[in-house]
Amino acid sequence: MIQRVVKITVAALSVAIASEAVAFRTVNNQIVNPVNSVEIEVIGRPGNTKPDFWCAAADFFVRRNAPWKTRIYVKTGIGQGVTQASPNAVVFTTDPAASGVEVYTNNVVSDILTPGYGRSLTYAWGECDKLGVLIF
Repeated sequence: MIQRVVKITVAALSVAIASEAVAFRTVNNQIVNPVNSVEIEVIGRPGNTKPDFWCAAADFFVRRNAPWKTRIYVKTGIGQGVTQASPNAVVFTTDPAASGVEVYTNNVVSDILTPGYGRSLTYAWGECDKLGVLIF
């Protein structure tokens, strides 16, 4: 009986670890899911601001030791999720050409989640600091 309980517990932990490897919880309590090798999706929460999405994307890449000069681009603005049923999701990419995104080249942007708009990882990470979620 004990051996069976141990097997069930081990199996449950394996599933939890596997799903945690896919879904990532950020410093500002957002969920990030990989879409493919160059895209991630940030699942927003009620009351999110646009900087929350940038902070979450940056946290995902920082924790994976991406170089600070890495460019992150918006693939899709706030809309329906592709990895989860959420009406409040944003897809980011590190390779706009592979994602079929035209890079935003205007000098002024009125919406920081405009498809094609990009930021360096360093600048995006700064949003976490502005939000007050970085604790050292």
